[in-house]
Amino acid sequence: MKKGKRRFKILLLVACSLLLSLPAPYSSLLHATSPQKKLSAIQKQIKEKKQKIREAVKKEKSILSKIEKINKSIQKKRRELKSYDKRISKTQLNISRLSKELGPLIRKSDKRRKYLDKRLRAPFINISTEATPLFLLRQKTIRT
Repeated sequence: MKKGKRRFKILLLVACSLLLSLPAPYSSLLHATSPQKKLSAIQKQIKEKKQKIREAVKKEKSILSKIEKINKSIQKKRRELKSYDKRISKTQLNISRLSKELGPLIRKSDKRRKYLDKRLRAPFINISTEATPLFLLRQKTIRT
């Protein structure tokens, strides 16, 4: 009798461990008693999985939409950057051209400034000499 109880306990332990080792979705099928309950459990699982798929597709569409907006924004910024680069190169060409034109004008202006400076200082340098500047002579004649 002891051997029979012992075998029964071992078989019961093995059966319980096998039932517990089954994945969770299938364990609900084991508890269902009729084929209708099994069918409804499977249909419920299918419905849940379809819902999860719909949610995943919705998220995917949302993410793809955001990526497309970002790509359009990047393309717009690239076009703006290209436009700015063109404007910069045109401005640099204008600066180069104007620098070439200004060079001779600056040299001419410097020569005229030196000439005028020399003319304005000449009367004061020659005061001690015999040649009296013309504007000083005019001042003397006005006083008398």
